[in-house]
Amino acid sequence: MINSSSTSAGLKLDHPNLANGIIRTFVVSVEETEQFDQDSCCQVYPLVEITVTNEKIAYYLQVSGLHPASMYVVSVSAKTVGLGPSQSLVVVTRPPHLPFTVSTPQSPDDGTLQLRLDEGLWLPQIRQSELNNSDLYAPLIMAHLLLVVPTNPHTAINDSCVLDQKLATLIHSLIEVPFWFYKEYDQEYIGESDWGRSNGCLSLSKGQEYRIAAVQVTEYNGHYNADLCYYNETKTF
Repeated sequence: MINSSSTSAGLKLDHPNLANGIIRTFVVSVEETEQFDQDSCCQVYPLVEITVTNEKIAYYLQVSGLHPASMYVVSVSAKTVGLGPSQSLVVVTRPPHLPFTVSTPQSPDDGTLQLRLDEGLWLPQIRQSELNNSDLYAPLIMAHLLLVVPTNPHTAINDSCVLDQKLATLIHSLIEVPFWFYKEYDQEYIGESDWGRSNGCLSLSKGQEYRIAAVQVTEYNGHYNADLCYYNETKTF
């Protein structure tokens, strides 16, 4: 698997080692085996036959129309004159994008950043068109984090200090520029976190501009998703 979202997965298929002729099609079966929404589980998808126009070292396949926060077994067989043996892969979809459930704090500061964030100056949540407004997936929300993002995309940051590498990679793919972990927050708390560390990591340069970003983290079976919201104003140090 090379990528996944809440409703799709991208697969890379290597050329079969034991192909007994020219590959004409790939036959793909998708079976849902587990879903967070247990009342909707489980669905068996119709077989899909994908025509191969020319032989390649590898083939790329996008499986779409999946349920969020679900587990699937995807099986692929190459077809020459007959159907070859299948190779199976377990695919887990990410949780859906969700509206923020905790308001961002007005004063997320211990003196390090000297910040006061006006509630009315947060920009609309990113990817609003994809938000799932159902309360069903709320239990998958794991944390709310604050990040510091340099406005200069070429700022050298060796370590974001988000401790889970899979989560750090996902956030990098959403923000697309370097960032630092700053704090974790909820309705009654803002401070240090098991998700990341700012002590000894956050390094601000005089005269540089920075933005604050809030991240809502969701997780299903070890697969994260993240929702993002930026503060409208930048801060110069």
